[in-house]
Amino acid sequence: MALDFRYPSPDGRYGFRISSWEARMSHWIESAELIEVSTEEPIFGFADTNWSLDNAIWDSPSVVRLTVRKYPGNHTPPDFTVVLDCEAKTVTVDGVAIAKPHLVESYLNERVRQGRQKPKSHLPG
Repeated sequence: MALDFRYPSPDGRYGFRISSWEARMSHWIESAELIEVSTEEPIFGFADTNWSLDNAIWDSPSVVRLTVRKYPGNHTPPDFTVVLDCEAKTVTVDGVAIAKPHLVESYLNERVRQGRQKPKSHLPG
């Protein structure tokens, strides 16, 4: 598992520790943890390493917009937008306010569960 640091905030105060692993041939998962760089204190992350950070764009020095997905990707929607305000400790998922950052993963897991594609029946009619 490779470990690196990416997506620093504009002022360098925050960034992501990324742990990459290959789920299957040529299919990579990038598990990420948002940290305060000077203290290495975690601010946000997923307990389940099947959550992958596809992108992080900083809207300001303390607000970051993430695109995340969960492996395997047999659910709709295939990814989610998470907006974190590191200073205010607020978070939204696809525009829905989540009470506390630590509740994001359970909220997203429920969204994935609801969006799982049902197997197609091979029975007639």
